[in-house]
Amino acid sequence: MNNNLTINQYLENIRTEYFTGGFTKCWDKWGFTNQIPQYNKIYYIVDGECYLKIDDKEYIAKKGQLILLPYNSVQTYYHISKNHLVKYWLHCTFSCNDKDLLELISLPHIITVDNHEYLSYLFKQILLYDGQPNITSKLLQKSYIIQLLAYYFEKSDSAEKSIFKDEKISILMSYIENNFQNDININTLCNVTHFHPNYFIRFFKKIIGISPIEYINNVRIEHAKKHLQALNIPIKNIAFNVGFKNSYYFSRIFKKKTGFTPSKYRLISNAKHTQEEIDDN
Repeated sequence: MNNNLTINQYLENIRTEYFTGGFTKCWDKWGFTNQIPQYNKIYYIVDGECYLKIDDKEYIAKKGQLILLPYNSVQTYYHISKNHLVKYWLHCTFSCNDKDLLELISLPHIITVDNHEYLSYLFKQILLYDGQPNITSKLLQKSYIIQLLAYYFEKSDSAEKSIFKDEKISILMSYIENNFQNDININTLCNVTHFHPNYFIRFFKKIIGISPIEYINNVRIEHAKKHLQALNIPIKNIAFNVGFKNSYYFSRIFKKKTGFTPSKYRLISNAKHTQEEIDDN
């Protein structure tokens, strides 16, 4: 399963909200037991260590680690030595389709940072815009938070596995990605998940945020974009290769999703690649 494509489709509507953050050397009696926050916490440990328990998983968190404490999880943490924690931290939400992203997908709680300067830079920029009310500052802060989330995805090997917590959604994503070239209808997807059609459409839209047919078309369009970079493949053939029954419908959906006709997209895409080749030389 091409999980990069699947999660890209899902994250189109992601929103983030920043609450607070800082750079702190934790006090002697720092710690909490069975805390259940209604926001996500992200810690970047620059020194020290601590005990950490998230739901039923236990860790010793150390210098050089980036830690994600998810929304609505049961959290316990405290010092275990005189080497007290020094950390960047922030509290935020990642909402997607009216739910927090981490309610719907699974990411590791801890990753090891391989670029300390970059991580420090991201946190400093996020904190730089803390409390500034103007629109530019808000947008810049959100952009750095998204970059931090992107780094977490990249280093967590999320592309190598299904990360949706709901098993049926994982099965559906895999099925669609492996069969998008074929005729997929609601009855087919219901048979895959053993759902009644009426309930299935509500279930899918509640989690993914769009209808199953729209999602399938999105997947087909993403594959079509790649095919359009090849000049020798007729657009009519590309339409059929990615699962559209006729080229007119394909062109209409493609323009609706991208703002360009397939031929115009091909022209722009190849012009961009040509310019990049010139720049490289």
